[in-house]
Parts: sequence; structure tokens; C-alpha cells
Amino acid sequence: MRWMLLMGLAVGCNGATPADCPAVDADTCAATEGCATIQGYALGLVGTDGFCEDDQADAEVVGCKSSELDCPAVEVYGQAGDDATAYRVPAGCLPDGWTSIEGPFPACE
Repeated sequence: MRWMLLMGLAVGCNGATPADCPAVDADTCAATEGCATIQGYALGLVGTDGFCEDDQADAEVVGCKSSELDCPAVEVYGQAGDDATAYRVPAGCLPDGWTSIEGPFPACE
């Protein structure tokens, strides 16, 4: 990717900088040097307020972060809001604005 120096900031051809990472979409994140996608696996629902881990769930890009952000090597669980899909995030960092939820959860039946 080509970069230009604009007032002391590295700016990608798409106009995003590493400081913009948490606010950009998945495609912009992947195309921006200094950004890294956050992948997660959707949790299943049990009843009206419980979760289970679906071993058939595919990884989805759930957010973007600065590649300089060090994430702990632990799985975390979270969601964007009370009514949003909940995810297991193996990388240890939740997207900005997400709420952490207590896990792990039993396997879905």
C-alpha cells in the first residue's frame, strides 16, 4: 500500500490511519497498514438469556484494532449490545464499545 505523509501522519490511499482502526469496516481494516481485524465466533442461544458454543460457527470479522495493540492470549466473550449477537473472540481483545460477558459456555446441542 502506498502511504503519504500528511501533517506528520501516515495516511493510506484509502484515507484511514492506524488511529482510525476501531471505527473502520472490515474491508478498510484489512487494507490499512497498521490495522488488524478482530475475528469472533457467534454463540448460539439457549432459552431467552443463555448462550452456548456452536462448534460449527465460522469465524467472522467483528471489529478492527490497531495492530500495535497487544491482546492477551486468552479467549474473551462479548457483544455489541444487550440484544446483539454474542461472540467468542479467541484473540483476547473485544472491539471498542463492546460489553464483556462471562464465559465459557457449554456446547450447543
